[in-house]
Amino acid sequence: MIVIFNKETRHYTLKNMSQSLWKQSLCLCLMFLLTSQVYAESLASVNGIPVSSQRYYEHYQLLQKTHPHAQGKAKLEQRLAKRALLPLVKELILRQEAQRLGFDLMTLKVSDPMKDLRQKHKTAESLAQYLLKVGETESSLRLKHWMNEATYQLMKASGVLSVSREEIQKEYTRQMAVFKQPEKTKAYQILLKLPESASAEQINQGFKRIQDLHKQLLTGTEFSILVQRHSEGALRSRNGDMGFVKRGDLVQSVEDVLWQLKEGEFSIPVRSRYGWHIIKRGANIAASQKSFDQVKNFLADGLRQAKYRKQRRSFVKGLWAKAQIDSSLSLRY
Repeated sequence: MIVIFNKETRHYTLKNMSQSLWKQSLCLCLMFLLTSQVYAESLASVNGIPVSSQRYYEHYQLLQKTHPHAQGKAKLEQRLAKRALLPLVKELILRQEAQRLGFDLMTLKVSDPMKDLRQKHKTAESLAQYLLKVGETESSLRLKHWMNEATYQLMKASGVLSVSREEIQKEYTRQMAVFKQPEKTKAYQILLKLPESASAEQINQGFKRIQDLHKQLLTGTEFSILVQRHSEGALRSRNGDMGFVKRGDLVQSVEDVLWQLKEGEFSIPVRSRYGWHIIKRGANIAASQKSFDQVKNFLADGLRQAKYRKQRRSFVKGLWAKAQIDSSLSLRY
């Protein structure tokens, strides 16, 4: 085997050679050990600051495993090298811009993407296979998340994401229907279930039972007591409490009855596809509209996020154009 050095990617590959050249191979390997730090430092720099060679090689070596067909093919090796190098260059550009703005990147709160991945992939082997599949290391994934948040905060600090009161007011008007709270009412039920394909006899038997419960209500028996003794289904443990509902939440037959009742009143027996019901109406919440002041911060955040998604590439591209980037590879953003 013979060691071949690629000047552009700064990596070595092995090629077949004759037995008589083994000494030359040994010499080249020794040269690699002596000069690897020099080559690492010359991968790329931003305004004189070199990228992290350790993280570059870690990512590049993983990409080589992901793309074994690229070995020995200069153009493909260059693509892999750029994929590993570009994020590191971008990181330096963002850090230098933060320093220029006086923005402390140490205050960034960035969620760790590996936390969710470890929950999804129960074993270290499964996680390693996933990272190999997507061509990312733990370090490169964390860097991606960090750069997204750093870019957002730098754009915000530089005024790119500023939103005016007029913009927020316009968005409030556009989304006014979203902030309208419909009328809601508390609902309770006694339910006697019927089979999906109930016979006429089963329907009649159910009706007689629900009629008897209705008569007991009329004579003063507490609704909650009848729920506990006779109602069927999950709501029995909650005294038949269906929660606050708005128009359209319930099946039509129950809906029609509920909204005709006054607070505290109960209905006559009513049938739905679930069975026989007696419905009771509870407290009411009138329809309302959230005010501008209640939602303005929420709307402002949404507008900033929209501007960030639309302008983040041009923002980073502008910083990239201003930076002095030195690399053996032709790097473009």
